Amino acid sequence: MTDVVARLTSLLADRYRIERELGAGGMATVYLAQDLKHDRQVAIKVLRPELAASIGSDRFAREIEVAARLTHPHILGLIDSGNADGFVYYVMPYVDGETLRTRLRRSGPLPVAQAVRFTGEIAEALAKAHKAGIVHRDIKPENILIADGHALVMDFGVAKAVDRASTGEGITSAMMTLGTPAYMAPEQVAADPDIDHRADLYALGLVAYEMLAGGSPYAATTPQQQMAAHVTVPPAPLLPRRPDCPPAYAALIMRCLAKSPADRIQSADEIVAQLEVMGPTAARGITRRWPLLAGAAALLVGAVLVARAVAGPRTTAAPVGEDHSVGVMLFDNITRDTGDAYLADGLASEIATTMARVPRLEVRSPGAVRSAQRGGEADPAEVGRRLHVRNVVEGGFQRGGDRIRIDVRLVSVPSGTVRWNDSWTRPAADLLAVQEEIAQAVTTAIAGQLLPAEQRVLALRPTDSPVAYDHFLRGNFQLAHRTPAGVARAIEEYEAAVKADPSFAQADARIAEAHALFAEWGWSSPGIPPDSQIALGFTAVNRALQLDSTLADGWMARGLLLYMRYPRTLNGAVEALRRATVLDSTNAEAWHQYGSQVMILGQYERSIELEKRALALEPGRAITWENLGDAYELLHRPAESMAAHDSALAADPQFVLSYAMRCWNLLGQGDRAGARANAEAALRSSSPTERYYALAPRAAVAAADGDSALGRSLMAEAVAPFASRPLGPLAAQMIIYGFVATGQRREALDWLERVRPRGVLLWWTLQFPEADPLRAEPRFQKVLSESRPAS
Repeated sequence: MTDVVARLTSLLADRYRIERELGAGGMATVYLAQDLKHDRQVAIKVLRPELAASIGSDRFAREIEVAARLTHPHILGLIDSGNADGFVYYVMPYVDGETLRTRLRRSGPLPVAQAVRFTGEIAEALAKAHKAGIVHRDIKPENILIADGHALVMDFGVAKAVDRASTGEGITSAMMTLGTPAYMAPEQVAADPDIDHRADLYALGLVAYEMLAGGSPYAATTPQQQMAAHVTVPPAPLLPRRPDCPPAYAALIMRCLAKSPADRIQSADEIVAQLEVMGPTAARGITRRWPLLAGAAALLVGAVLVARAVAGPRTTAAPVGEDHSVGVMLFDNITRDTGDAYLADGLASEIATTMARVPRLEVRSPGAVRSAQRGGEADPAEVGRRLHVRNVVEGGFQRGGDRIRIDVRLVSVPSGTVRWNDSWTRPAADLLAVQEEIAQAVTTAIAGQLLPAEQRVLALRPTDSPVAYDHFLRGNFQLAHRTPAGVARAIEEYEAAVKADPSFAQADARIAEAHALFAEWGWSSPGIPPDSQIALGFTAVNRALQLDSTLADGWMARGLLLYMRYPRTLNGAVEALRRATVLDSTNAEAWHQYGSQVMILGQYERSIELEKRALALEPGRAITWENLGDAYELLHRPAESMAAHDSALAADPQFVLSYAMRCWNLLGQGDRAGARANAEAALRSSSPTERYYALAPRAAVAAADGDSALGRSLMAEAVAPFASRPLGPLAAQMIIYGFVATGQRREALDWLERVRPRGVLLWWTLQFPEADPLRAEPRFQKVLSESRPAS
């Protein structure tokens, strides 16, 4: 018996006897138990610990009560719920049967009469719930139980209960809130805040189609393709795939699949009614098939049992073959022309991104490879060992006139030998086609013959314009600098890309991200105030998402902009960032930004979890290690905080922010020598635009040394740039700490009152112990109150 089962057995001993684990899903682990009071077997679903930790169990219980009151012959109801020392659980009958997914895998497409019966039964269950104001939001074969020849819908209301009971921004499993990609309605994909019961009807149409055709109406494989298809691709007609289907039934299913909710069947009752009208064959068994009262039926269901049906089959992703792991190194610029430097990273990043679409490959992110090559490492075997991969792609390029030559080699990391190599010499304008060919050739060399679906995903292009693509790569190169000049130049390049190809959604998304960076960091831009940066960003991101609503970069940029527009509520910002991680789970920047916003809301444990997701993808992200250090400090875990700051500096020895935070930490521990060394390292590493990061902690060290005059002089230098520009929350953090440390509390309060915007970010910066000497001041409390996260 595992420790978890033993602990649950102890905690629930007065009500249930836990017998064994039945299975696990994305939301919960399921246990078979004996209900001691009623002498019956039940299935207890225990929410994942990280999910349970992020919700308020009392609110969860109140929300789930609504679903628990649902009684219907085709709803597998809830009979109990609770919180046992942090284990948030709910209890269902243990029913003898199998999920519809298991049935389809075992037997393939269903007979028409059986599919019609199941469709009607599911529709009846939906009708009952919708009248009670409950939308399931995750109708799929895995959530439909087939027992005694009939269909029961499972987990009704649980997804909504978890989402509504979540604290702060509603942190739940992204897939619970957003739905399952293969069964999401177009309005769910588009994050429409007004999703209603018609999303369930769309999903029911997909389930009915699959029962008859054995597959989806969309030829899509990856989650991103599936979500895009729901929005943009017409569903394939059902009758050619299932000629024996009654035309009226096929037409009903296709109406459920209308893109616009207004064009669909408008209610589950209407589906039931239309199936009745279709005649005895289609409607047989609907409505009068179980002539039992709802309460009696519920008791009957509660008395019948089986485990695998409740838990669903335990499924895990197929393991990636060890030989299929790969990293793509920066390409060598053989001509050493600095004007072509952008291609070194651009070629590698785009080839890696393209190859990552193939599930059989385990492709390291471009950021992880850059970290492994930090310091100019050129030995592919060593880079591969740092990345823990078996294969490394290396290559070089040489441009001459309007032609480019690209040489590519695939190196086996264990032996250091070249497994495969090839070269391409083409017009520079053919770069898009060449990259596609390289990605296909390398993938084939690693994984063998490509499947047709794999060939299709490798052939996807962000644009067909060589000019637009060249500007895009140049923009990426500039954006990576993360300096005001570099980001401004990136905007120019991305705008040129959009001008060359107005349908280039990803370029618009990067424009939005760049404007968000200007607003977030308070950088000055000639003639563009911060509010205008935000407006320009929204213009770009709206274009991007209208072009492609499944673009992860677009949702990430939207999240950053919403965070800047609504600094107190973060209205919609965290949800947008969460969506970005769902659309592209390999996007380390999206995980990092998601974790950052969760952290400034004060949810430090959750932030640590999300930032670790980013680091698993890109271990060399200094800013992510820095965020981890801050979260650990605010949780009063100093050793872990310092270790994270150390990791940030190992990733980037010039990362001034980590030197500054180490300085403050060491001062708090009384280590003036260590603090002084870090402050001086910060000064050596800082650029003119971020010098205040180093001057404020160095002033604090001077004050601790007894040199108050030097401390005050350094603080005067630190605030000088802000005489002519606004003081944002991030800059204010150092400025306020510095004034406090040098004994200038009045100046600290004066500058604190100048900070704009007042919102969650400012509130978060004031949680650190360096601000403690100001906490009793009424002026401090006023600003803190005006910045506190809105409920």
